[in-house]
Amino acid sequence: MRWLFAILLILQGCSTVVKESSTGTPAVWANDDSAVAFVLPEKSKYQIYIQIPDNLQSRQPVGDVRDLPVKNIFFIKGLDYLIVETTLPEGGSKFDKLSLNGKEITILETKMPAAKLCKDKPNKPPVVEQSIIPSPNGRILANVGSQGCGEVTIDFLQASDLMSVGNYNLELNQPATATWRNDGFFVLASDDGKTAWQTLANQAPISTSYPKCLKPVTSSSSIASDGRQAFVSENNISVEFTDKSMAFGCQ
Repeated sequence: MRWLFAILLILQGCSTVVKESSTGTPAVWANDDSAVAFVLPEKSKYQIYIQIPDNLQSRQPVGDVRDLPVKNIFFIKGLDYLIVETTLPEGGSKFDKLSLNGKEITILETKMPAAKLCKDKPNKPPVVEQSIIPSPNGRILANVGSQGCGEVTIDFLQASDLMSVGNYNLELNQPATATWRNDGFFVLASDDGKTAWQTLANQAPISTSYPKCLKPVTSSSSIASDGRQAFVSENNISVEFTDKSMAFGCQ
């Protein structure tokens, strides 16, 4: 019986199924894999928490209770901040930088999704939906989105003061995925699986080889570098092992 139980544990540990939170809200590891930030629905509102997964006493709320659902979060623990994307009533997004002490600064708001803006221009689709993605070390934020149809703007911000340190524009006729690479480059990869561009705050976009993987988009994600996946289950954090090659950088 013990032998059979051990086999079952091994099979569960090697699962490549990425579980979704039962609450439908995000849970992500800090970029140093030491704690988890997650969102719990509370009486039609939403609260962000941080916690060491196996220590319930370490759970701490961050910021005020939110009226609108949280779509996405990034947790940069070493620099004491989160990036929080909230879904607005018309389908647009609000992006905030939330310090671990609760101080909040709005970076950007969009009125509606880029797909809706460009629905009458099939030959010029939106390249990417608006995102703000921290670099792997958290010091730079890539503010990327399609402000016009058939184009994408990348604005690099210093995470410390939100000052712009580089801005570039590309014209594309197909959707693409925006992601950081583990060597520190920001990459825009077209959906045809063939063409990609890399850029830095001080380097204009140039052609590059197509990345091995496109997700997770940075080092704060639901899967830690050792393959531990975090998700919300019945208002608690659960952790299961999955394939660590699904973590940031295709390790």
